[in-house]
Amino acid sequence: MNNSKTSPYTQAAILVMALLAMPALAAETAQVLASSGFQSERAADGRHQDMQIFDVVPRHEDKTDVAQTGKQSTQPAQTTYCCSHYIYDGYAELYDDLDYDGFYTYLRINIDIDTDHYESDIYIKAFLRNGVGAWNRIYTSNTFTIYGSSAFDDYEIETELVSGFPADYYELLVEVYDAYSGELLVEYGAIENASFSGLPLEDVNRDGAVTLPIVTSYGTSGGGSVSLLALAGILGLVLRRRVSRSATTGI
Repeated sequence: MNNSKTSPYTQAAILVMALLAMPALAAETAQVLASSGFQSERAADGRHQDMQIFDVVPRHEDKTDVAQTGKQSTQPAQTTYCCSHYIYDGYAELYDDLDYDGFYTYLRINIDIDTDHYESDIYIKAFLRNGVGAWNRIYTSNTFTIYGSSAFDDYEIETELVSGFPADYYELLVEVYDAYSGELLVEYGAIENASFSGLPLEDVNRDGAVTLPIVTSYGTSGGGSVSLLALAGILGLVLRRRVSRSATTGI
């Protein structure tokens, strides 16, 4: 005789899956951990240090204060603005895919910026967008100095996507600004470099998801392949991962 009641094992499995699928109680804030510096300044582990947390800002709301990014100019105006800037080359590298799904959480951007000046003080902004959506600023660098067409001043931005980035294919854009006037000098994106598009990225909160075992029920009181105690342990693991991730990222 068929019994229409759902077994306690199936009920528990449904509960665990429902908790996993529940959205966050508060709206998700898009954040990154980021740092920058010249390629030659990488640490022994091959990465830049002093990563800091930054809120991601929609491009139309970006109100970067130029005074926060640089010093006051000591150069005559004609030497500051007389000449052009251009990006000789750039590339993006992707790292860290814990669940091996092809979407990465760590992005390194390398840019070789040249100028007709003997030297120039600049800063850069980096933006990401998925599909044809709006651009979002993920980082603004401090002021740094480039020298003519030197081959030794490649500048890098490294960022780990913390939250607010669902698995998708993203497009990258870099903008170069004069450190004193805030003038946009040059931009570099998918039009200039096809490798700046189609970047498979996701945030760390979406990387390495827990896979639930299959629960088989043999009746309302019969045994199953996974006990209620085991399911409770899985739920505890999920909650611990969330707490651990929050403690690590500070959110």
